[in-house]
Amino acid sequence: MISLVSISASPILGGYAFETGKGHTPILLVKEKPVQNALKWIRENTDENAIIAAHWEYGSWINLLGNRATIVDEQQLVSWTKNMAKKVFIGSSVIDALEFLKSHNADYLFMTVRRSKTLNQMSREAGIHEDFLGVQTFGNVIQETEIKAEMGEIRCFRYCMPDWQFVFVDSDLTLNGKTYSAGEWCISSVYLQIEEAAGSMEIIKVLVELCIENKAIYLAPQHIYYKNRIHCIENTDYLPGSMIICMERNDMNDPEKWHVAYLDSRTQELMVIRVLLLNEMPEIFERVYPPSGTLETSEYRAQVWRIHYPSEVKRR
Repeated sequence: MISLVSISASPILGGYAFETGKGHTPILLVKEKPVQNALKWIRENTDENAIIAAHWEYGSWINLLGNRATIVDEQQLVSWTKNMAKKVFIGSSVIDALEFLKSHNADYLFMTVRRSKTLNQMSREAGIHEDFLGVQTFGNVIQETEIKAEMGEIRCFRYCMPDWQFVFVDSDLTLNGKTYSAGEWCISSVYLQIEEAAGSMEIIKVLVELCIENKAIYLAPQHIYYKNRIHCIENTDYLPGSMIICMERNDMNDPEKWHVAYLDSRTQELMVIRVLLLNEMPEIFERVYPPSGTLETSEYRAQVWRIHYPSEVKRR
């Protein structure tokens, strides 16, 4: 067993990035423009002795392009990256994650939206070998249509998965007093009722179409995240989990370019999801990149948080 304190920050220039970077223009080595921009911000706006916590995939690039130390990179022992994945990226305990980060003197946390979509891979890296539903994104097929629900006929936009696939959620669902086991129900589509108000598009209602016993059932999700606001459903019956309405700044008034991300109850409890996608715990994880005042932070696929450790968090 390797104790947490046995892992030290990687040297300023990680081996993998150093070897790859010889004779090249470094900023061109990372193909993801959002990552380039975030690393540039780190290099120009953090103390030269700062330690950046990140997935091992970005470790050496932070060393080379951000000119900062990291906890793990591509050349670390598997057991080291396993501890990082288990405590920070796949764990649901905020205290465990903070104790791990504090034990390694992490000043900042760096994460990307792409990494949030590879939860099963990180689960295996952590040695957990559990499957997560992860972030399911509806919007590859978009239609303007009408549905008949309990409240009458509704004109709305329908968002579907690629090739009209269904999403099977690995949890039970209770509806009208009856419990349906995992595998007995699935999500087929998401519907947004939208109307224009004061020159902008506003969502009036969100309904999720479920397929249960060969019937279409419409439920509101438990939580809806829209334009950095959280809406909670208090009805007796709802779909557990959260729906995140995703849009780029230039497409805020064009629902045909929106996407809807679904997080099941288990996925939304992961710390990485709570911080990156749900903007929770700002008093602990202060988002510093994108810069303060940015309206649509979801446009930034790579983000950086300054970590403020509560007094009760101890080193282990």
